Amino acid sequence: MKALRRVPFHLIRTTLLMMGLFLSACSGPSIVEAENTALPSPEPEEFVREPAQTQEPEETLFVCLNQRPESLYIYSEAFQYGPAHREANAILEALYDGPFDLLNYGVQAVILDGLPSIENGDIVYETVTVAAGEVYFNPETLLPENLARGSAYLPAGCRSTDCIAEYEGGEVEMLQMQVDFHLLAGLTWSDGEPLDAFDSVYSFQLDRDAESPTTKYIVARTTDYVALDDVTTRWVGIPGFFDAEFETLFWNPLPEHQLGTYRAGEILDLELANLTPLGWGPYQIDAWEGDGLVLTPNRFYYRAGEGLPAFDRLVFRFLGDGETSAIQQILTGECDLVDESLLSSEALPTLQELAADGSLEIAWLPGAEVERIDFNLLRSNGDEDGLSFADLRLRTAIGACINRDALIDDVLHGFGLVSNSFISPANPVAAQVEPAYAYQPEAAQEMLDQLGWVDEDDDPSTPRVARGVLDNTFGTPLTFELVYGPGEFHRQIAERVRDDLSLCGVEAVLQEMEQTALSSPWPEGYVFGGGFEAVLWAWPDWIVPFCEMYAGWEIPSGNNPYGSNASGYENSAYNEACRAALLGIPADEDTSNPQQRYQLQFAEELPSLALFVRPRYLIHTPSLQGVSVDALSFSLLWNLEEYRLEE
Repeated sequence: MKALRRVPFHLIRTTLLMMGLFLSACSGPSIVEAENTALPSPEPEEFVREPAQTQEPEETLFVCLNQRPESLYIYSEAFQYGPAHREANAILEALYDGPFDLLNYGVQAVILDGLPSIENGDIVYETVTVAAGEVYFNPETLLPENLARGSAYLPAGCRSTDCIAEYEGGEVEMLQMQVDFHLLAGLTWSDGEPLDAFDSVYSFQLDRDAESPTTKYIVARTTDYVALDDVTTRWVGIPGFFDAEFETLFWNPLPEHQLGTYRAGEILDLELANLTPLGWGPYQIDAWEGDGLVLTPNRFYYRAGEGLPAFDRLVFRFLGDGETSAIQQILTGECDLVDESLLSSEALPTLQELAADGSLEIAWLPGAEVERIDFNLLRSNGDEDGLSFADLRLRTAIGACINRDALIDDVLHGFGLVSNSFISPANPVAAQVEPAYAYQPEAAQEMLDQLGWVDEDDDPSTPRVARGVLDNTFGTPLTFELVYGPGEFHRQIAERVRDDLSLCGVEAVLQEMEQTALSSPWPEGYVFGGGFEAVLWAWPDWIVPFCEMYAGWEIPSGNNPYGSNASGYENSAYNEACRAALLGIPADEDTSNPQQRYQLQFAEELPSLALFVRPRYLIHTPSLQGVSVDALSFSLLWNLEEYRLEE
C-alpha cells in the first residue's frame, strides 16, 4: 500500500510500544447509521442472531473498525504514529491498491510491471569516485556521513566486512546502487487524471521536505529519485549503501495535479489530503458522517474490467472499543467483517464457539511479532546481591521450565506459533535451530542443581538459593523481577510464566509497567536504562529481520541513548554477521549467509527466550468470500478489492 521504509530502530521501538505492544472532496449521500445492538458481556448462545433491519442495499459491504482515524495522509504524524494507525491503513487499502503488497515475507507487485532484479537489468551497481566531504554510507556506523580522513568505507569490489578500508585522502572508488521501477501503463487517479511516474517523484519530494514529519531514513540514503519517463522511476543510493529491501524503493504516488500548489507544511492541514485523498484503487471516498465512512467504486480502477470491486458501496463503521458489539453485529449482519483493531485474545473462546456452529468465520495466521523474555546481562537493579543471568546454563534452564505449547493453548486458545528465536519460524530466512530450551522441567531442575541452585526445603513455594553459583552471592535466592506491559493479555502470559517457573524453584516477581516506562530511553527508562532484571514484551519480525536488537552497537549508553539492545548482549561474531546483513553487500555465490550466521550465534548464546509468535486475525460472515490474511501486510484487508458475497 504505502511505500515501506526501514527506519531507525529506536523509532520502531518507540512507535510499537506507544501503539500498545508489540483529495478532491466528493459529494454524495450521507451514511445511514445502523443501530448499535451491543449486549452486556453475553455468552455465545445469548447473542442475537436475527439480521438487523437497515436501509442499505444488498450490494453494500460493511467493515467494522475501532477508531476513526485523524488523517489518511501518509506523511502526517497522525497517520504514522497515531492511535488509529491500523484503521487508517485499512481504509487506504480501499483507496490505494499497492503500489506493492507485502505477502509471505516478500514483496508482490501491484501497480508495478514486475519487480526489479539484477537479472532483468533493473538493478545496477556502478563504480563511482568519492572524494573528501562527499556524502557516502559508513559501513561501521551504518549512517550517511561526509567522507573524511580516517573514515571507514567499502571499496568497490569489497564483498564482506573483512575488506572495509580507512579513507586516507584523495578520490576512492565505491559501488553505488541504482534501481528502476516500471508502472503499469494507463493508470489513472479516481478523478480521471493520469497517474504517472512523476506522481511518485512528487511523493518523494514531499517525504524529503523538512516540513513533512517523516523519518528521512531512506531520503538521507538517496542521491537521486527521478522519473525517466511516464512509467519509469529510478532510485540512486548514496555510495556504499545497498538496501536489501530494494523492491520497496518506490514512493507511494500522490496527486501532484491536485496538491502541487501547496507547500508540504500546508498539506498537513489540508482536508482533501487528510480526509478525502485521491487514490487509484477499487473505491473512492463518498462521505464521512457520524461514526462511519462511505465509499463507492472507482470507475477508473485499473481492474474494473474484471468486475472489481463487487460491491456498490463500502461502509467503514467505527465502533470504538466495542468488541462485544462487534461480535453481535457480525451475527445480525450490521458488520460483514470485523477488523483486528477491534479484537483481543480474550474474545477467542467466544469466537471459536461461534465459528464452530457456523455463525462466523475466523481468518488468522501467525503474525510477525514475537513475544519474548529479555534478560539484563549487564547488571541486576544495581544490587550486588541481585540475580546474575550471565551464565548461559541458567538462562537455558529457565527456558526449559516454561511450557510454551500450553501457554499458547491456554492464553491464545491455540492461535499462535512457538518460536525458538527472535525471528518467526514462518520467515523464509529463519534458520533451522534446535530448541535449546524445549519444555523439560525435570532436566531443568537437574541443571539448576548442577549449577549450585539448591532446593533446601523441598517446598515449591520457596525459591532455590545459591550455594557456590558463579556470578551470584552465596545465599542469593533464585528470584528475579519480570516486568511486562499493561493489559490482560500480557498479565496472563506473565502469570503463566511465573507459575511454570515456580515448579522449578524459580521465583518470578511480576511487575506491570506502563508503555511509556517500557519505551523511555536511557538513562531514565527502567528497561533501556538498565534497571530491570527481565522483561516480557513483543518485538517485530520483518522481511530483513531486525538483528540490531541484539547488536553491541545498540546497547543503550550516554553515546547512544536510543539504543535498542536493552539486554546488553555483546558478541563480536554476532555483530559482524548482523552488520554484514544490514549492509546488504552484493555477495558472491560462495559468500556465507550472514542472516544464518547471526541466528545460529543467537541460538548458541541465548540472550533472550522467545516464547511464541502472536496471531493476527479478523472475523467475517460465512457468506463473505475472498478474505485472506498475511503476517506482514499493512492491513489484513490487503485484498479488499477481491471480496465478494457467496452466490
